[in-house]
Amino acid sequence: MRKTARAVVALLLLSAFGVHAQTGENPWAFNVSPRILGLDLGAGYRMGLTTLWVHVGGGYEGMHYYRQSEELITAAFTGLEPSYDRAEAKWQLGIVQALIPDIEGGSNFLEAHVFYRGRYDRHIFDASTLLDSSGAPDRDGIFQNSLFVALDLNDLHTDPHKVRSGYSAEVSAEWGPGFLFNSVFGSADFLRLNATARGFLPLFDIAAGFPLNLVSAYIGDFVSVDYALGIGAPVPINVRQSFGGISPRTGLGGAVRGLDTGSLDTSLKIVNNFDFRVNLPAIFLPNLVPGMVVYWDMGWYSQVGEGSLSTPAPPSGFVSTIGAGLFINVLDIATLVGYTHYRLVGVNANGSAFTPFTIEFGLQF
Repeated sequence: MRKTARAVVALLLLSAFGVHAQTGENPWAFNVSPRILGLDLGAGYRMGLTTLWVHVGGGYEGMHYYRQSEELITAAFTGLEPSYDRAEAKWQLGIVQALIPDIEGGSNFLEAHVFYRGRYDRHIFDASTLLDSSGAPDRDGIFQNSLFVALDLNDLHTDPHKVRSGYSAEVSAEWGPGFLFNSVFGSADFLRLNATARGFLPLFDIAAGFPLNLVSAYIGDFVSVDYALGIGAPVPINVRQSFGGISPRTGLGGAVRGLDTGSLDTSLKIVNNFDFRVNLPAIFLPNLVPGMVVYWDMGWYSQVGEGSLSTPAPPSGFVSTIGAGLFINVLDIATLVGYTHYRLVGVNANGSAFTPFTIEFGLQF
């Protein structure tokens, strides 16, 4: 058995060396995504137009739950606490297949993704929280498994001065059937559909030929539509509180900046983010670039298809925010952003439309 295992490992290493020797390229690819208290890692092995990927990650983070008796909390409330902590582990493995490769050596123009996704969430709270009083089958957490497929079109480019241009789009479906060990801890049986697109347009670069960025600017827009349907069980909290796709994001609150993070966690949601970004003078190195961003976000939500609710008709609504922030790209490893937000429609659960300061890892899109 050990000899067989050693032979398999040796074969993989020889295969990797052979690909490298023939093409002059390293077949391995890695990505790292830091969290405030956690880390996500990915490793891919390229074989021609096919890449095998394994992702693992986890973290400990503060979360929020803004529901009471199945009703969304959209204004100030008293009593129970919306905040709780979540310990999370995630894993993912699958294949990315290039359908239209990029002959210039960049990202493929069109790819197909097929993945198995798994996660384990443990919710940590006390009796004073809204989550504890919710009665949701996954209020304590969940062991969740799903199958994910996507088509991804990518013509995005970033120049040496960190100015982005081009466009991308994707469509995806994620299926978490009950029979895929989704009732071991918590409960899941859902189908989620998602469509996402983004685009960037350069405006100016006052020193385009200079090695270090001086001042450059561009605009960008992002739109995503997400619908999750519970089949044999309610849609899990982590699915309601996120937009799906290749790189899921928290929402609708969170996807729309300046809203309570994780709020308006409905089955159907739409977000549009518009950014005006200015890259300021680089600090000694080409990839140590500060900047500023001004944004306008909009969103729409609906509880359609969520089952029996205490209100006669499932509520829906429109939200919008504006804001500004300062950011710094740190060696292309991470981008730190500090924001100030203002809600144009409605107020947050604390009764205020103004959020003086938040800090994020990475620009919104």
